[in-house]
Amino acid sequence: MIDTAGMSQRDMRLNEQLGMLKETGHDIQVYLTLAANNQRGVLTDVARAFKPIPLSGLILTKVDETTSLGGGLSIAVEHKIPIAYISDGQQVPEDLHPARAHALVSRAVSIMQDVGVGAKDDPISQMIGGMVAHANG
Repeated sequence: MIDTAGMSQRDMRLNEQLGMLKETGHDIQVYLTLAANNQRGVLTDVARAFKPIPLSGLILTKVDETTSLGGGLSIAVEHKIPIAYISDGQQVPEDLHPARAHALVSRAVSIMQDVGVGAKDDPISQMIGGMVAHANG
């Protein structure tokens, strides 16, 4: 696993590095890493910047630090990028887990119940909030 930590999606060196890796002839899988605690606009900007690159999936990090998974889930759905892994702590690889749909939805519901349904601008948050409200009667 090669991490480009600290490099902005606008940093041209990142594109150069990805190009060099692809030229090696090895089968390289590229995963977009998004911090779940970022604002939706930032997540959208990053996803758009990497749209031209064939992505194997998405790694959603800082799940333990966010007050809503709606932004990250929305980006994955809108850009048709499968969520492959989630990270919910500082210890890698111990805190890096394969993403499971049921676990992500359960986590999103749990977070929303803990902090209240306040992410009204995220379609996924609205949908999950509606499911919670409907399930609770």
